[in-house]
Amino acid sequence: MATPPPIILEAGHWQTARRSNTPRRTNGSSSIRRDTIFLESIPAQERLALTLRFLATGDTYVSLQYLFKICKQSISRIIPYRHTQELHSGTITGLPTIPKTQDEWLHVSNDFETTWTFPHCVGAVDGKHIILQCPINSGSEYINYKGFFSIVLFAVVDASYNFIFVDVGCQGRISDGGVFASICLYKEMGKQNAEHPSPCSSQWESTKNTVFFSWR
Repeated sequence: MATPPPIILEAGHWQTARRSNTPRRTNGSSSIRRDTIFLESIPAQERLALTLRFLATGDTYVSLQYLFKICKQSISRIIPYRHTQELHSGTITGLPTIPKTQDEWLHVSNDFETTWTFPHCVGAVDGKHIILQCPINSGSEYINYKGFFSIVLFAVVDASYNFIFVDVGCQGRISDGGVFASICLYKEMGKQNAEHPSPCSSQWESTKNTVFFSWR
């Protein structure tokens, strides 16, 4: 009589081990994770989701192991050596890219005009407070108007909700207007060189008006 496959415990769940020699490749990576006699490999999508969750929230490995049902020992290998390196090496594409020419800025403006009937707009702007523990010896630098410690995630998106600029790190006490005045985008727009959008007309008006950012 054939011996049944062994029953193993992985991340708090009993399951039957399956024999497989099929390698599983990660998207955009040359690394391979193979299933073994004892365990199935952690899928690439799950490892990426785990890393993005860690980068977005700063959760501990202990907290993440209960959320993803992956032991903290495996998490300690996945995050530092896998997708964090891929994120910084540029393997993952689609990162925010700010328009570099006047034609690119006008293309963004035309999208706002045709999609949202909002002429002369080259970006929608908003900020988000990211909660953090009080930095040592920081006093009230990071306390925001809501009463907790934070840094500001400040972003500009186009008419299709695609990020074209992101700035992270300003103290929570600084308003959105103060953050905008301190970022490189604001300083570059103030130079009024040939790469920046110039006053233009729209389909509803013949006079030329200055393009602007819309505050959410």
